Amino acid sequence: MKNIFYLFIFAIMIIIGMSGCNKQSYKVEYYDKYGNVIITKELDEYNDTLAYLTAYRNFRVALKNDIEEKTIESFKVFKEDGTDITNVEFSTKEKEEKEINEMFIISEGGGEQKEGLKKDSTKIKNLEPYFNIEKDEFDIKGTQWIKPKSAPKYVNRNGIYFYFAEANGKIGKLRLRIQYYGDDWLFIQKCIFNIDGFPIEYMPNNVRRDNDSMIWEWIDEEVTPFEASLVDALENCNSVKVKFVGKDYSDVRTLSAKEVTDIKKSIELYKAKGGSI
Repeated sequence: MKNIFYLFIFAIMIIIGMSGCNKQSYKVEYYDKYGNVIITKELDEYNDTLAYLTAYRNFRVALKNDIEEKTIESFKVFKEDGTDITNVEFSTKEKEEKEINEMFIISEGGGEQKEGLKKDSTKIKNLEPYFNIEKDEFDIKGTQWIKPKSAPKYVNRNGIYFYFAEANGKIGKLRLRIQYYGDDWLFIQKCIFNIDGFPIEYMPNNVRRDNDSMIWEWIDEEVTPFEASLVDALENCNSVKVKFVGKDYSDVRTLSAKEVTDIKKSIELYKAKGGSI
């Protein structure tokens, strides 16, 4: 999976290098079978072709990871001025779509095949000492929040980590927490992860902010099927840098070896407990 993903990114980078133009903003809408918008995502690409291919690949990722709910049926891509470019034509369209499709396993019944994850008690036992398990005393379901011990306790600290909830033996959605703490307001709009030299954009739905003598901005959201590639890359990475892209300014952080290790352990524990993206 990792190698296929990197090959896809490398192919995209080659096309980008040949385009010689600035990125443009696009909006992607994903629909259910009734035509209702399920989720909207923003993306920046160099041209309509790349925008369509990125949206198409994300659509296939969403289908693969949404097989149980079966809510996502179609998508459309729009330019910043509202022009629908979903049916954009280019000479290699069929070939590119086929290569993306081959990244995924199709079941005999025609649907996406998703591997069921079973609990791994041995792995859980080995990993749990690295985590804090905090029980919500006001939750009637007895929800426990499982976070790495290295995670910042307060918002006025830099930090990036995954965590999740567990209640009655059932695992909740994996969550991504990103905290920026510094002297200047960034008004973060997106984060670009550089994972072993490969850039992956993360577009949050909401960024919260506060300040005293310093500034802090933070993101705390469920990981959706659209972030499956990011999770996969982080699970297998060696080094990570993150660029916080703000309205006017940006800031870059290099994650420590400890942060990288704990991110990988969080994903590993989540899967060991039966969680899936």
